[in-house]
Amino acid sequence: MAYKLAEAKGFAPEVRIRKKRPNGVVAEAKGFEPSRLLRAHTIVRLQPLGHASTYNYTIIPSKINHKWYNNVMSITVNYWLAVIVISIVGTLAHFLYDWTHHNKIIGLFAAVNESTWEHIKIAITPTLLWSLYDGIFYGANPNYFLGKFVSLIALVIIIPTLYYSYKKIFKRQILPFDIAIFYIAILFSQLLFYVIICAPPVLPVFKYLSCIGTFIFFGAYMTLTLAPLRNFIFKDPINGKYGFRAHTHLIKKVKNRTKLRRKK
Repeated sequence: MAYKLAEAKGFAPEVRIRKKRPNGVVAEAKGFEPSRLLRAHTIVRLQPLGHASTYNYTIIPSKINHKWYNNVMSITVNYWLAVIVISIVGTLAHFLYDWTHHNKIIGLFAAVNESTWEHIKIAITPTLLWSLYDGIFYGANPNYFLGKFVSLIALVIIIPTLYYSYKKIFKRQILPFDIAIFYIAILFSQLLFYVIICAPPVLPVFKYLSCIGTFIFFGAYMTLTLAPLRNFIFKDPINGKYGFRAHTHLIKKVKNRTKLRRKK
């Protein structure tokens, strides 16, 4: 029998009753949205189609309901897990180049100077690494690459926007603000990713374009440390240099060589 949903949030306008039980019914609803799913044993009012009266029923989760509920919990847990892991790995990536005695390969993924780009890079690196994990869970989702591409672009936009905005207001750099911006960018980046994968499937053209865009983004990310653009985002604010050459250990080497030449 088909029932019209009279009072409840998160269900489609029509609920099909599968099996009655003494303590309620097992309901199967069309058109769930995981973020709006009613929890198990929620009392709703159902109205049989063609009848004026409504009835209270307790929704007992069927296999379909349970699957959606588990998806909601899985997405919530994975979101916070992603934020925590990306934040920790990104923080460590700030120091990794020094810890590995200035290994150039590590420098492609870790910060090599104090420019804005290098701080964006240490947020991008763990986000890309996290794809090895979330790809297992959501790789088959038609919105996966769109979500990944948007989350990466969000990091590139949020960090410099907030950083240069507060510097314009306060006319100076404030370290606690810099740290907060890094974590805020990760929070919003991952939120965008999970919102997109929970959204209705996008058209195939957007799926393919975002897939291509993600790979282009990865290539640019790998290249820009070796060949940084000559603009303020890539410029080290301390010494005014770019890329690997902006790191303090290279500057010290150059100074030492200059001193030796002068002595000779």
